[in-house]
Amino acid sequence: MNLKPSVRKEIKMKKLMDRRDSMNTHRTLLSLSTAVLIGLAFCQIAPAVISTTGNVEPDPATTTSADDLYVGKIADGSMTINGASGVINHSGFLGHDPGVTGTATVTGAGSTWSNSGPLIIGERGTGILNIENGGTVSNIHRGSLGYDPGSTGTATVTGTGSTWTNSGGLSVGESGTGTLNIQNGGALTVAGDLIVHRSSRSDTSNGTLNIQNGGVVTVAGGLTVGQYLGGWPPPPRIDLGTGTLNIQNGGSLSSMHGIIDWGNNTVTVTGIGSTWTNSENLFVGGTLNIENGGAVTVGAGEPGDFYISNRGELNILLASLSDPLLDVASDATIEGALNIALAGGFALNPGDLFTLIDLTNIASTLTGTFIGLAEGDSVGNFGGLDLFISYIGGDGNDVTLFTALSGDFDADGDIDGVDFGLWQSGYPTASGASLADGDADGDGDVDGTDFGIWQANYGTSAGAGAMAIPEPATLGVLIMGGLALLRRR
Repeated sequence: MNLKPSVRKEIKMKKLMDRRDSMNTHRTLLSLSTAVLIGLAFCQIAPAVISTTGNVEPDPATTTSADDLYVGKIADGSMTINGASGVINHSGFLGHDPGVTGTATVTGAGSTWSNSGPLIIGERGTGILNIENGGTVSNIHRGSLGYDPGSTGTATVTGTGSTWTNSGGLSVGESGTGTLNIQNGGALTVAGDLIVHRSSRSDTSNGTLNIQNGGVVTVAGGLTVGQYLGGWPPPPRIDLGTGTLNIQNGGSLSSMHGIIDWGNNTVTVTGIGSTWTNSENLFVGGTLNIENGGAVTVGAGEPGDFYISNRGELNILLASLSDPLLDVASDATIEGALNIALAGGFALNPGDLFTLIDLTNIASTLTGTFIGLAEGDSVGNFGGLDLFISYIGGDGNDVTLFTALSGDFDADGDIDGVDFGLWQSGYPTASGASLADGDADGDGDVDGTDFGIWQANYGTSAGAGAMAIPEPATLGVLIMGGLALLRRR
């Protein structure tokens, strides 16, 4: 059909416009689809600010300082605070009812959980608190882990900038079972007393505090492992529960005073850089382990006394000659047991000296001895060398451990004429001789070589402090006597 040119032009223009509209529509739909996909993707990667699962009441996003917050009240529940958000409430409860688990995680710098009242982790059920990656938690009144008998509370503060601040006291294992881990640069601050295994309503509660890998704990009040009932020194009592404090791998604890109460209560300070600093006194009625370069200080802020009771036990694992292991600013009373062991790969040498307890004030008084260990007694034989104890070492009032010098046949920490007399009495012996017989080189006989060792070391001392250098005439007489004996026999 023949159309007029004007009509054909109009039809062509309409087709071009329809095609352009179709392309614009396609571009619009594509743009909308892309926007939707980007939005969905953003929603998937963006962290939730405050999220909950299970039984959490009321909604933590709406609570105020007048509201109590329950995470896991009548059924299991969890709460996560991240993205620099914060939750504010009065009292906080994790794991309220028996058999219920409540878990709270505060993670990331700027993320906070602020309790204007107490914070109970494991009231009658199981409570778990995780503070990590710079998150912070605070409570105005006391905190508790394992509040009621049968409950379990666990808290972990990990990572630089992660902190838990208690403006009151803190109990780890109040009447149930509590475990608190401060690690990897995390920090705990307690304005009142910190009690590990409090046993407020149960004699069988169990508490454990682990401070490790650069974790820092600061206690303005006292640190007690066990149920302290008052008095100094604390009176003996029966404790059926267990309290454990571990400071390891560079962890540090500072407190006003320290009490390791009677019973199954143990503190272990192990590793170089691991420290427990008490500004006042320290009492040991349970067990104190100091290992591998760990250190304990008593009286850092003012004169403080050290007291180990007749049921107390001090266990030392020696790993180097570094000292002192126990630094005391005032008096020390010793009634308990002492056990010494060597770390793997560490060996003793003749003349080694360790300062076990250093009374930093020369006017301080050291009273008593460890059970079964009088002045100069051996605390053990290690690789053929006896390690001896002195209560008059250092500046005269320190407890030191020392190995005998070669030629110190009476093992009293010095080499003098008495040792020559022992060699003289033992010479000659062909076999089966000991140090006390005059065998200085440990080859089982007493001969001229042993005399030469005594001669070379004559006048030196270890352990109990320096002795007067002998007059040359005295040494000459002894040497002449020894040489005459060697020629005669």
